[in-house]
Amino acid sequence: MTDLPDPSLAPGCHGQALTFDTDAPECQGCPFQAGCHAASAANLQAFQVERTIIQPGEAPRLLRQRAARKTAAPAAPAPAATLTPSLPVKVRELVARVNASGLQVGASLRAGVNPFDKPAWLRVASHLLLRVETGFDRKTLSLALQKTLAWEKATADSYAGQAFHLFPALGAAREVNGRLIIARD
Repeated sequence: MTDLPDPSLAPGCHGQALTFDTDAPECQGCPFQAGCHAASAANLQAFQVERTIIQPGEAPRLLRQRAARKTAAPAAPAPAATLTPSLPVKVRELVARVNASGLQVGASLRAGVNPFDKPAWLRVASHLLLRVETGFDRKTLSLALQKTLAWEKATADSYAGQAFHLFPALGAAREVNGRLIIARD
């Protein structure tokens, strides 16, 4: 008799490159976590090599860099985000709430920590920022929101659009070629 759960009962996220995170509450309680880590790392590397995002053999170096960033001391507090009239009204309200809470979104992301527990859509967007080194586009975020939060496409698309305004307004990320990536500077 083995202590390992039946692999046929593994959840749909098992081994997916974009979803596994040892610090995520969803992963911490999962009985399939041990095998998922290796499978997701292998799937991520295969995807990156297939898309020529990285060259074969580069993945271990990138993993070491990610680990070093997580252990690095957090940067000095970032200045409060500035509200501009060009931001959508809902995004301006979110920026004001984040500023009022004192949450340092950019510093947390640069330290490898997801700054959001709630709202769930910001937790998902931050999780992708932390896990996808090369960033992600609106469609990827929308699909993640649909799958993770069981949202309709129109709702997920709307919140994905807000994220692409919110994170740059907070100085936490920047948009490069239609992809949102953590602002490292």
